[in-house]
Amino acid sequence: MATVVAAPAAQQLEKFVCIASIGHSGSTLLGMLMDQFPECTSMGEITNLHKFTAQPDMLCGCGTPVLKCPFWLDVEAELRRKTGDLSLKLGEFARPTEKKKTAFRKLPALSELLMIWGSPTAWRLGSLISPRARRERDFGERAVLVYEAIATVRGTPITVNSAGATTQMKSIYLADPARFRGIHVIRDGRGWTCSQMRREKTSMEFSAKLFVRRHWNTELMMRSIPESQRMQVRYEDMCRDPAGTMRNVAQFLGIESQLSEYTLKKHEFHGVGGNPMRFRYDESTVQLDEKWRRDLSAADLELFENIGGETNRRLGYTD
Repeated sequence: MATVVAAPAAQQLEKFVCIASIGHSGSTLLGMLMDQFPECTSMGEITNLHKFTAQPDMLCGCGTPVLKCPFWLDVEAELRRKTGDLSLKLGEFARPTEKKKTAFRKLPALSELLMIWGSPTAWRLGSLISPRARRERDFGERAVLVYEAIATVRGTPITVNSAGATTQMKSIYLADPARFRGIHVIRDGRGWTCSQMRREKTSMEFSAKLFVRRHWNTELMMRSIPESQRMQVRYEDMCRDPAGTMRNVAQFLGIESQLSEYTLKKHEFHGVGGNPMRFRYDESTVQLDEKWRRDLSAADLELFENIGGETNRRLGYTD
C-alpha cells in the first residue's frame, strides 16, 4: 500500500465538493474514499448536522458522540471565530431551510425555477422577492462557511459533503459557483429499487417511480453547472475498481496524491449521516451490493422495466 503523506496546512478553502445522488447509491462510500486523499476532508451530510447535534447519543462516523467529537468541536469553535458569534451552535447554523422534498411539484416554485436556471445574478435578485429563495440562499451561504471552517481546522484545501436534496445542492452551488465541484453518483436502478424496497418497505411500483423522478430532478439541477465542474461516478465501477475510480476523481479535482489501494478507515471518518455501513468498523474492504439479482422476482424486474427501464438505459445500464 502506498504511504500517505499528510498535506501541508491549508488555511483557505480552494474547492468544495457536493456529492449528488438519490440515496442508496454509494455517496457515503465515495465520501469515505475521498477522505483518504490528504487534500480532502469529507464531512458526510451537512443537512444532518442539526440532527446529530440535537441529541447527546448521536454518533460521528468515528464512533464518538458528535457533541463530544474533537473534530466537530473545533469546527464549531472556528465558526464562532469567523462569525464573531460566541454563542453559535453548529447544528443550528447548518440547519436546512425546510424539510427535504423527494421530488418537485408538478409546477415548481419560483425558487426551484431559479435554481434550474442556475444564474447567480438571477438567484440574488430572486431572493429579494421570494422568501423561500432567500431562506435557501442563506442556507447555501452558511454551508460554504462550514466548509471554510473545516478547511482551516483540518488543513485540507478541499471539503466534501453529500448535499442531500438536489435543491440544497444547487443553493450551495449558487452561493459560490467558482469553488463548487459536483459529483453525481449513479447506480443501476434495479439495485437502487431493491435497496429502497428493503430499507423503506416500499413497493416496486412506488420505488421505480421514485427512481425516475429523483433522477430527473438531479439531472435537471446539474444541467446548468459547467461541465468542467461536474462529473459522474458509477457505484458499480467504484466497488469493482476503487483505485481506478479514485484516479478519475483525483484528476477531476486536480489532486496529485493518489493511492494504489483503498481500504475503508472508518474510525478516521468524521461523517454525519449516510449509510449505516459507516459504523461497521470490522468491514474495511469495498463490497459491491448486487442483492437485486437474487431478491427481485421476474415480476419485479418486468415492472421496473416498464417504469424505469428508459431512465436506467439513459444512465448507461443497458444489460
